[in-house]
Amino acid sequence: MNQLIAEYCSANTLLIPESLHDMADARLIMSDGKAAVFHKFICEDMRDIEFFTSTPCLAFVISGRESFSSAEHEEFVLHDGEMLFMGRDLHMVSDFTNEDGPLEAILFFFDTAVIAEFLRRKRITEGDKAAAHQPFKVAANASISEYVAGLKSIYKDLNKAPPDLVRMKLLELLYLLDLLGHEQRLLSFLIGASAAGKRRNIKHLMRNGNAYNLSVKDFAKLSGRSVSSFNRDFKRLNGVTPSKWLLDTRLEKARELVFESKLSVTEIAMQIGFANTSHFIKAFKGRYDETPKQARLSYQDSFAG
Repeated sequence: MNQLIAEYCSANTLLIPESLHDMADARLIMSDGKAAVFHKFICEDMRDIEFFTSTPCLAFVISGRESFSSAEHEEFVLHDGEMLFMGRDLHMVSDFTNEDGPLEAILFFFDTAVIAEFLRRKRITEGDKAAAHQPFKVAANASISEYVAGLKSIYKDLNKAPPDLVRMKLLELLYLLDLLGHEQRLLSFLIGASAAGKRRNIKHLMRNGNAYNLSVKDFAKLSGRSVSSFNRDFKRLNGVTPSKWLLDTRLEKARELVFESKLSVTEIAMQIGFANTSHFIKAFKGRYDETPKQARLSYQDSFAG
């Protein structure tokens, strides 16, 4: 992976549950390694947040509204009492806007020890066949809501819970979900391979404004797809090829820099991903009927006059 791609991944993807320990809006209720329960309370908008699940995660919304988008661009909208199951090794994108008030949610994470204990008690071996896991939503249920309310009120102000208690509370939740008739989907959630592989949400990937130096090949690699699959999926979603979209986006950014910065034409070309300044000038003129220098002078004259 080249340095630009590595920097992009580092700057734009949260690893959960690990990243939650450093977030002001998330408070740890109990944990034993990756087996953890977090309370999340968010008042400010948090848009277009990409995260990667290093272990199976269940998101339960107590109040508010939060939306999620998968790598395959399937949308899930959660309201009060609703849940979303996300297996390990998934790239997801979340959105929250405070139109309906703050978001309060509980996030549950199930590590390998908890999963193994649940499977052992259910007499299921991890070698048993499980369908490839995909995110799935579960409607509000009074029993789960009562479980969450009790967990929040009883343990929120206590000191660190012992490991056995953490495992017991997570096992209790799995048994509740099993009793509600989600056995097959629960099995795929816990031990199935990700149906999306390492794919990521293309729309989110291409919205980032700091990736002008990346090529279509780089974006394909970032998205977890081959170049041909990336081209096909991108055009299906956006109606244009990624090459055309990337050129248009770079030139729009270039025009902004021409008007609003003091960078030279060569510096602008390099910043938006053109290795050759003359190629940049030709592309700019083809798009805007004037060179970058002419565009800057015209823009300055309009203010001087």
